[in-house]
Amino acid sequence: MYLTYEGIFGVTLSVSSTFIYLFILFSAFLEVCGAGEFFNDLALALAGSKRGGPAFVAVIASALMGTLSGSAVANVATTGSFTIPLMKRVGYKPHFAGAVEAAASTGGQIMPPIMGAAAFLMASFLQISYVKIMIAAIIPAILYYFAIAANIYLEARKLSLRGLPKEELPSLKEVLIKKGYMMAPLIVIMYLLLTGRSPLMAGFGGIITTILVSYIRRETRLTLRKLLKAFEESAYSILQVGIACAACGIIVGVAAVTGIGSVIAYSVIQISGNVPLIALFMIMATCIILSMGLPSTALYIIVATVAAPSLIKMGILPLAAHFFVFYFGCLSNLTPPVALASYTAAGLAGSNPTKTALAGLRLTLSSFIIPFIYTFNPMLLAQNISLLPLLQQIGECIVGIIALAIGTTGYLWGEIRTWERVLFIISGILFLIPLKMSSIYGIVLFSLLIIKELWRR
Repeated sequence: MYLTYEGIFGVTLSVSSTFIYLFILFSAFLEVCGAGEFFNDLALALAGSKRGGPAFVAVIASALMGTLSGSAVANVATTGSFTIPLMKRVGYKPHFAGAVEAAASTGGQIMPPIMGAAAFLMASFLQISYVKIMIAAIIPAILYYFAIAANIYLEARKLSLRGLPKEELPSLKEVLIKKGYMMAPLIVIMYLLLTGRSPLMAGFGGIITTILVSYIRRETRLTLRKLLKAFEESAYSILQVGIACAACGIIVGVAAVTGIGSVIAYSVIQISGNVPLIALFMIMATCIILSMGLPSTALYIIVATVAAPSLIKMGILPLAAHFFVFYFGCLSNLTPPVALASYTAAGLAGSNPTKTALAGLRLTLSSFIIPFIYTFNPMLLAQNISLLPLLQQIGECIVGIIALAIGTTGYLWGEIRTWERVLFIISGILFLIPLKMSSIYGIVLFSLLIIKELWRR
């Protein structure tokens, strides 16, 4: 395990000591230069005054910070201390406020361009371009956050909530004028990646850009003290990630030397009777259990080694298989009994941890179905794209997410009955199942329910 490249000193430690460290250092530079405050102010200016605005602020801020952070728990701790009190202030119940922050922070791990650094590992495992990973992640990430936003909006209407007073919010124009330049490092990274530069070059360009733009205003200027703080924070962070990746290297090495990955894959295929849907449910449960309590880099290594080979052996596209296991690995942060992101948010919100975790599951219910869609239909991962079928698939997903949100929230234009909620949830699931006939049944059922609600109204 320590003498060959199949164990500790393998691909996992190699990636953590190069790509991952560089982007952790980039994140630390951004933080000490005031990017976190800028993201919060930008989110407040964009959504603070909307109905239930602070919840949308949590979603935007957590998506921006989460893509840089490799840990949903760390994201909750940083952005949640700011957003959860705001949500409680406008009238959201404590457990719901905690659930929104936990769900939004978890989504940061699947949010391009950086995806908590797991994207670099995925590119190394699959031996494909990092840009392909980044592009493939776009649609699932948008659908994930759309599901949270739909639930937030309906919950705000149900509770008759308002946004924050405009006089208490920063002006979007002022925020962009004063600190809009803090977006420049992210733009530079995106440009370098999309023009074919290596992730190392992109990370280096992002760090240099952060240092240069920090001198535009005095309050963001990179002083010697801030520089040392950035090095210190990045050193602590990479120690945690590096140790996790080294330990996971042992798992990768054992799987490679003993062939246990193939054995597990064979076992899953045999137990499932070679039925893909049953195998996917088994792999989903495996990924959630194996990933409990782990940051995105460590959980991806484990599920990619243990669970992904089973799907690939069943003929599923390797990219879709790896996204499937990674997606559910990330969702372990919201899944009891070890829903660390939800429990951290519950501590900040002063709410019941189990109640917060269950509310987080309700917010992301459709996200437990979306991976099944892109596994059977890789178009959502920008693979084998045909424009009209892709738009149709996205449209069906959006309507399905809305139907699920109505059913789980129990509100449309007013309170709806329990049996109607059940039918809305069924119609949402029918929309999300990647079969033509199920979509037709979903359209019919959803349309009848909407007509009934309009008639009653």
